[in-house]
Amino acid sequence: MAKSFKNGVSLHRLLEASPLAALEGFLATVDKGQYAAIFSDVQWASATDAASIQAIRAQLIAIANALAADAAVPLDRHAHRILTLAEGRGVETVTRVAAKLFEQVHIDAFAAQLDDLGRSLWLYQHQSLLFDEAENLFYADHYRNFGRMYEAFELDANAKVDFVWDDAVKAALEEQIQERLELTGRCTVTHLQVDKKDAAGQEIPQHLLIVRHGGPLSSVAEYQEADGSRQERYYRPLNEATLLFSPDEGVIEVFSASPSVRQQVAGCFAETGLKLDLSGKPLTLKQYNMGRFLDSLRLTPPRVDGFDIEHVAVVEVDARPDNYKHRASLKVTADDDIEEVAESLFGKDHLFSRAACISRVVISVRYTQHGSDKTKEKGTGK
Repeated sequence: MAKSFKNGVSLHRLLEASPLAALEGFLATVDKGQYAAIFSDVQWASATDAASIQAIRAQLIAIANALAADAAVPLDRHAHRILTLAEGRGVETVTRVAAKLFEQVHIDAFAAQLDDLGRSLWLYQHQSLLFDEAENLFYADHYRNFGRMYEAFELDANAKVDFVWDDAVKAALEEQIQERLELTGRCTVTHLQVDKKDAAGQEIPQHLLIVRHGGPLSSVAEYQEADGSRQERYYRPLNEATLLFSPDEGVIEVFSASPSVRQQVAGCFAETGLKLDLSGKPLTLKQYNMGRFLDSLRLTPPRVDGFDIEHVAVVEVDARPDNYKHRASLKVTADDDIEEVAESLFGKDHLFSRAACISRVVISVRYTQHGSDKTKEKGTGK
């Protein structure tokens, strides 16, 4: 009779797909080795051919399927974190932070992993701080243009602004954020240097700051095994905000569920870390008027002081007909004419020309800043 795996999709995928050599070390050491005994009967050394490898995977999945919730739930959470950075954009963030490995033995071990899942798993197990950095980078990119989590701010400066992290800046920033957010307890700020590469392969510095502080005192009821009584366990839940500063663009991006926290953290960073104010011009807004795209999806390059705008085009659009539960999307490249593509695919009377509502537009802009010989291309969604 066919069996169903009941203890978490992520755990099943991790056991089914990870290189066995990486899995062996992970299951033996995760959470300080508290699950090692559960998998102690697995004969890892017997995995010498495809059939024996498959047999071990089947054994692992059978063991995991019989786990109690207090072991299965945390293992599934670990697996979810690992898998997230082993797919899509997560792979890029792992590769970026792995460039910071400086001991040759670690560099060789990372390079020896067989695939993206193995590399994510190795980093999670052996370089937890670098994995945390990769995770923060991933979610910083993931939450861009999520109105409930993300906001971007421009500096009130005409020239490129550099940022230097030191103990004095750390102390001053923590003190100011604590004051601005009216925190009763301490605030900690952690700095990570997360350089990115431009189209030419040159390193461009970026600064990632993680702001952490405790929330209001809370409690959870704990069952006492000895006598069956109830006991309250008090704790302060973790509140966290992430700030990403790109000096080459003069932009501060903040990721937090609270709009007031985003504004305050960005302001504190600009004033304390850069000795500047935020620009009065918002870079992200909660609502946009999309009405003009009901008439045409074509755009004319605008004139902007200090820049040569070479090309501007709609590269993605979401349209809704009279029934707002329905939606159609079209995505093209920056060099395509999106109206010509829509007509060639769907005919002249296509939905995007007769939509009742345009709910999302992504625009690509290719430009050169005066005084620079580098052409940049940016995409932004509204």
